Order: sequence, then C-alpha cells, then structure tokens
Amino acid sequence: MKDIKQAMQSISELLEAFGKASQQDQSEQLPVTRQQVLAIVKSNVSSSDEATAKYAEACEKYLERVIAEKGLPLAAIMGADTEGKSSSCGRGSSERFQGILPEIKERYHWCIENHRQQAAEYFDHLLQMLRELVDRYLEQTPSTARERASAISEIRREVRSLAKWDALFFTLKAASFPAEIGYVLDRQGGPIAAMWRYSPLDENVDYPVDHDHAHRDSQIYAVRGNWAMEKGLMKVGAAGFLDDIDLPKREIGCMCRIVWLFALRDLPEVMLVHQGD
Repeated sequence: MKDIKQAMQSISELLEAFGKASQQDQSEQLPVTRQQVLAIVKSNVSSSDEATAKYAEACEKYLERVIAEKGLPLAAIMGADTEGKSSSCGRGSSERFQGILPEIKERYHWCIENHRQQAAEYFDHLLQMLRELVDRYLEQTPSTARERASAISEIRREVRSLAKWDALFFTLKAASFPAEIGYVLDRQGGPIAAMWRYSPLDENVDYPVDHDHAHRDSQIYAVRGNWAMEKGLMKVGAAGFLDDIDLPKREIGCMCRIVWLFALRDLPEVMLVHQGD
C-alpha cells in the first residue's frame, strides 16, 4: 500500500539526520542516503508499468463501448462520466464497421505501446529532477538548521508532486486512443486532405516536449491514395502526406487537431491539377 505522507516523513528524517552528521560521516553516508531516499520514492509512487496498466484498462473499456455503439461515444475522453448520455456513430456506416474493426484494434495495441514508451520517458524525467534536487542537498548540505529545513521542504514538495504523476500523465494521454479511432472512422468518408489546427495549450505542458507544432498551423496534408489523386485532379503540396507525420494527440501533451477536407474547392491552388494544362 502506497503511503506518500509516510514516505515524505521518512525522507525528511533521513535528510535531517544526514544534515546533522559530521562532514566525515556525511561523506560515508552520502551514497547510502541517496539510495535510501530514491528507494522510498520508488516504492511509494506508481511506476510507468503500473500507469500503463491503468491506461490499458481504460482503453479496453472504451473499446468495448466503441464496438457496442459501432462508432465513437459522444463523450470522447476516456474515464468521463457518460451516465445517461447518448452516443453518436456519425462517421461511416455501421455496415462497414466490422470491416474496419481490425484496424481499430490495431490502433488499440499501438496506443498502449506508445503510452508504455512515453510514460517511461516521462517518469524517468521527473525522477531525474528529484534525484538532482536530492544530490544538491547531499553534496552541498546547508550549514544551518533553517536552511536545511527549507531545502528538505523543497524536496518534499517534489515528492508530493511526483506522487501524482500518473494521474497527470493519464490526462495528457486520455484523448489519444479516441483520436486514433476517430482517424480510422473519418477516413471512411473519403477525405482528400487535412488541415492542421495548432493549439496553444501545447505550450502549457509541464514537461520538456520535443515537438513544436506551431509551424504546422493551417498546413494542408494530402491523404495518400485518395480519389482525387487517383483521378489526377490533385497533387501533394509542400506539407506532404498526412501519414508521414505524427498525428495530433500522439505526442505527450499535444492538443492540436485536424480538419478534414473532402472537396477540391477546399484545397489551395497549388495542390490542384487543372485538366488540359
């Protein structure tokens, strides 16, 4: 049973005892104290595997609803309270649903593995931040009781924050699986391209993201193998094909979306092929 309050108390006692020790004793105790602190943290916060297991369970329940309703439920975010709410297929006919179900299940497995990889990276990053904070205290231990108390309080706050990491990460990734299903269903309508819509919320993630989607705003990506290209009525633009990039909601904290385009009149002139030219 995880007990974060007890964990913080145990860490405080370890660090306080370390701070009161002589310099010679501190030198000997440093590696052991560091190991003890990190061991307490790891045993009292969810691991990336535990977080992925919870995410997989939510995805499985959501997939069951999708199959039952043959389309996306009205409440698209997993875990939302949908009691008494209706659902909406809205994307592709129910007759074709069985034909695309294998692809939906494929996206289900992909989302779980994607979560597993990203959760491990996210958790390791947060753990490294805490490790650096602890190391700073152990290697440059404040000389006064007041300064030590302040430094220990900072470490406690970081531990308390780390205890909630899995819930935060679930929120960041909750829209990923519904979005993947949406992409599969939307393509049944025969879109020829998609316009990227950037969300400034991308910049509000408390995590050093390695993506910058601002430059994609309003870019138009061609859907590979669409009917207009097969008829020689359009060509790929400078942005390229949609399947050559990571779609919205795949990367940690991405809140962007795409707008599907179905008609030639929605395309920029540069992507049109005029017959007889």
